Amino acid sequence: MTKAKPIDLQENQLHKIAFQNADALPSKLKRNQRNKALIKAASMNLKSACKITFESKYHGLLSITAPILMAGDAFVVLKGGKLIPKHSIVSVKH
Repeated sequence: MTKAKPIDLQENQLHKIAFQNADALPSKLKRNQRNKALIKAASMNLKSACKITFESKYHGLLSITAPILMAGDAFVVLKGGKLIPKHSIVSVKH
C-alpha cells in the first residue's frame, strides 16, 4: 500500500477501473477495521456520502465520494448499483 494522495473519481468513471486481485490491506487487524467501517457506513444508507479510498490495478490509489447502500462479503454497493470489490478498499471516511 502506498502513501500517495489518491486521485478523486466521479461515480460515472468507476466502470472504467480495473481492480487488483490481492487484498490492499496487509494485516487481519486492518481488514477487520475496514469491515467495521463499511458496516457502519452502510447503516447510514443514503443519509451521508462516504469517501472510499481504494487501490486499482493500473492507477494506484483512487477515491470516490458516494453513499454506501450495502457492504456484502465480497463487494460494496454504491448508490446507482456501482460495485467496488471489498478487498480493494484501503479506507472509508464517514
